[in-house]
Amino acid sequence: MMPDNDLLDIALGWHAKLASPQATGSDWAEFTEWLEADPENGAAYDRVALADHAYDEALAIDAQTPVVAQNDNEPEAWYRRKTLFAVAASVALALIAGPLILNNRDLQTIQTGPGENREIALGDGTLVALNGSSKIEIDMEGKRFARLAEGEALFSIKHDPNRPFTVEVDNHTLVDVGTEFNVRQDKDGIEVAVSDGAVEFNPDDAALVVRAGNQVKVARNSAKPILSKTETTSVGGWRKGRLAYSDVPLSRIAADLSRLLGVPVTADPAVSNRRFSGLIQIDGNRDQSMRRMQALLGVTVRRNDKGWVLSN
Repeated sequence: MMPDNDLLDIALGWHAKLASPQATGSDWAEFTEWLEADPENGAAYDRVALADHAYDEALAIDAQTPVVAQNDNEPEAWYRRKTLFAVAASVALALIAGPLILNNRDLQTIQTGPGENREIALGDGTLVALNGSSKIEIDMEGKRFARLAEGEALFSIKHDPNRPFTVEVDNHTLVDVGTEFNVRQDKDGIEVAVSDGAVEFNPDDAALVVRAGNQVKVARNSAKPILSKTETTSVGGWRKGRLAYSDVPLSRIAADLSRLLGVPVTADPAVSNRRFSGLIQIDGNRDQSMRRMQALLGVTVRRNDKGWVLSN
């Protein structure tokens, strides 16, 4: 259900207040209480957050246009609704002009090899950690956009409520709402897990809000996102050699180990669909780590001239 105008007025008020450099910790605490008091509050704020990229332009245009008061006692809420309508118009324009804007992006491609991790610090304070065997395209000119072409990346976004960071992955769009989140894609589909804040998933379609402690998965060639719980401490755990799983096939684990260790790891067809839940810890010694997999995964781990094989 679409939030009513009065609720949107309140959400816009929070949006403006928290965007101010004078916003305090108590302001954020009060905002959190309001957000959790009613699901409709969160829905209203989410709609405002989706319009962030147009909000700044709408205010700038409005500030240059003289306002003729029709009534000196006219309530402030009317003006805020006027601004909201301007935002809606700007969003509509952005949807039409989107392809042109995308073509004007100056994207830099960064790629890692197997077992190679890399951190990318952006000028706005955002940090992107790229896992092994991954490829990302980032706008380095401050337009706050990235496209994960393959592999896995952890995004620690420096949030700007007026200029949200956008990530594209396999024809899906993620918009940050003050966020740290991990994005992974492979032949089976994509997975987005949030450890802090929230992400808008496909805001122009599914409009699904993925909050901290949740993850969304979309299988390849499927348009249906599946939302589930996750441990916030496990999000991006690959940076410290920790891989947490809940009912995943060994083929997925083999692919993750290959990316992290830099050595091919495969699962024989006989065990590739076997499911596993638990935590895998990789330390500096790859051989010892792989030998520990035998008892943990309940398989035989053997080495050949190409890498490691998980089998019966």
